Amino acid sequence: MFDIVVLASGRGSNFAALAAAQRGGELPIRLRALLSDKRTAPALLLAENAGVATIAIAPRDFADRASFDRALEIDPRHADALNNRNQLLMRNKQYAKARADVDALLLSNGMA
Repeated sequence: MFDIVVLASGRGSNFAALAAAQRGGELPIRLRALLSDKRTAPALLLAENAGVATIAIAPRDFADRASFDRALEIDPRHADALNNRNQLLMRNKQYAKARADVDALLLSNGMA
């Protein structure tokens, strides 16, 4: 089982596909949180409705881009993967299989 954190700025189509795959048992994942750089992103509501923790932080709340990027860093003890616009960065030996599964799922939903 992989713990996943999703980054979203918009409507959350990738999050929705991952949530559906989790519910349907298509992928061995557990959605841990959705982070957004826009407090009004519809993806936040999707995550809340799915019972997934949400965090919204705005780049303008930080002194510079580097500070904002550091705020988005995910501790590997809390998540095995970070999904950001189809880019899955896995810290696990099963990266290739998990990446192929996620890519196939996103492609089948017209999102890749």
